[in-house]
Amino acid sequence: MSKNVVSELRFNDFAIDRMVFQKNHTYTPTDKEIGLEFGLSAEASISSEMDESIIVLNCKIFEENFDEHNVPFFLELSMRGYFNCSQDFNIEDFQFNGMAILLPYLRSVITSFTAQSGISPVILPPINVYKVFKRDGDSHDD
Repeated sequence: MSKNVVSELRFNDFAIDRMVFQKNHTYTPTDKEIGLEFGLSAEASISSEMDESIIVLNCKIFEENFDEHNVPFFLELSMRGYFNCSQDFNIEDFQFNGMAILLPYLRSVITSFTAQSGISPVILPPINVYKVFKRDGDSHDD
């Protein structure tokens, strides 16, 4: 394999920092389909030696005041990804590449958890990190 196709970023592991799930026991299904409302945020850091890096990825599905909006639940998840990268990696490249690696794990955790929580499994759509986090100067289209 050619060296120029191997990433300078190495994914080591991930861990769930925090997960909150509240089921709305007063939820009343209607004929109207509920749109999946979710938000993402992320924070990246690289050690001063530029060899270890961490991304904290947060996801919130629906709002905590779910009873006011008649949605079935509230879920909040904070996940941490551990990486190693070369000294040539800058924080912005790390953040976008690391999020792209970590997002499938976040999606999987949410789907697995909701499938076992007495509700229909929630499957977050694939996410284009360049569009969601609005990377300047890049125009990546689907």
